[in-house]
Amino acid sequence: PALSRLHAFEWVGLTDLLEPSVCLLHYQANGSLPASCDCRAAAPLAMPRFNHGVERRDHEALPAHLQAALDEHTAVDAQLFAAGLRLLLGRLRRVEEATGASLLACVDWTKLHRATYYIPGLWEGPGALSSGSV
Repeated sequence: PALSRLHAFEWVGLTDLLEPSVCLLHYQANGSLPASCDCRAAAPLAMPRFNHGVERRDHEALPAHLQAALDEHTAVDAQLFAAGLRLLLGRLRRVEEATGASLLACVDWTKLHRATYYIPGLWEGPGALSSGSV
């Protein structure tokens, strides 16, 4: 049920891809794209980041048994994130095609992979992002 609801949302955005998500929202709401959303712009969109005083920790620093326990408890979350990411990337590709703007070139693919490599099926296998499915 959660996956079907996700696909029914008019807009999907992810904090991992904050700037492209905001650009997609603007395009969907206004039918236009600010020049700063184009990666080729002299001053591409850069949103402020807040950590609310919480230090970000590297999940790889956790013991393997704790990583496995977290993965087990967040398996559904990981599936929803992967589906949301695919949906967002597909919608960004359509905006690129409709406007001629470059949106996906702004994505730091190395950083995204480093943050999400552990999600089953996201980067390997049928429909994986690395297979050019976007």
